Amino acid sequence: MLPGALLCLLLTASASLARPLIYRELSYTTPMTTLTSSTAPSIPTSTIPVNNATSASDLALLLDGNTQFRMQQAEQRQSLPDQPPRVMFIGCSDNRITTDLIFQSEPGSSISHLNLANRFSGKDPNSNAVVTYAIRDLGVKHIIVMGHYGCKSIQAAMSRQPQKIDKIVQIWIQPIIDIFSHSRRVEIKKLRSKRRASNIITATNIDSDAFRALVEENVKASVKNLMRESILFAEYHKKNFKSKKVEVFVHGLVFDEQTGEVKDLGVSFGPPGQVVPKAKAKMLDPTPTTTATSETSSTASSTSTTPEPSQTT
Repeated sequence: MLPGALLCLLLTASASLARPLIYRELSYTTPMTTLTSSTAPSIPTSTIPVNNATSASDLALLLDGNTQFRMQQAEQRQSLPDQPPRVMFIGCSDNRITTDLIFQSEPGSSISHLNLANRFSGKDPNSNAVVTYAIRDLGVKHIIVMGHYGCKSIQAAMSRQPQKIDKIVQIWIQPIIDIFSHSRRVEIKKLRSKRRASNIITATNIDSDAFRALVEENVKASVKNLMRESILFAEYHKKNFKSKKVEVFVHGLVFDEQTGEVKDLGVSFGPPGQVVPKAKAKMLDPTPTTTATSETSSTASSTSTTPEPSQTT
């Protein structure tokens, strides 16, 4: 399957879900396990309420689900494709709607790397190793940075009280905090100006223009990092690309939980001299449950000798 056709298939499948989605949010507390060995260090008593019955019930539901999976999906497991996946997703741990559901893709047709706020950084050995493995060993043809408009990490990065964020989380989302502090996006600049004029500390509405703009700018930053800090930087250098051992296209998409729509940010790049695949989703038929029918914006075709994703500043 050609790269362009593959991307078109993904976007078309996502369009079929472009209607309000309803999913159940689990809400329970996790018990803290206490060491009992006499040589173990003392652990402060947890202030989190423990409900062992609820926790056991949650685990039982998972195991019961696995039993049903083994009973009902035996034929499907045997028919899983032998060929390696052609698509890799860099997604957010907080997005509870999986890419298989969003794109209605077959099991095993893609691999995913999840972290807070779908970030890629060449300084992070974890994400860098996964990308290198996906390109070198699996031979993926597309890498998709998949943001989502309900991202809690983006909301945390916009917080006016960063001291209340766990230190390890703050370190990870610091690049997003920097984007928020220096971005020239009109929506973000307006919010910064509004905050400077007011001492009132309020949580950022995830439906606000500034919030959605920061989600998009964060995706664009990861796409740029993939171009400059991943294995693709060396592979796409003019001197190295003569061998043409690697042909991977990178895209920046954002998923809207409210509508099910996937938005292409138009920052794709690929091998030098090759046209970035152009794809767009089919329009939905009007239904009573759909408040608006929209067409996913297409990736702009571009040819470049030095791949540089377009940026919105």
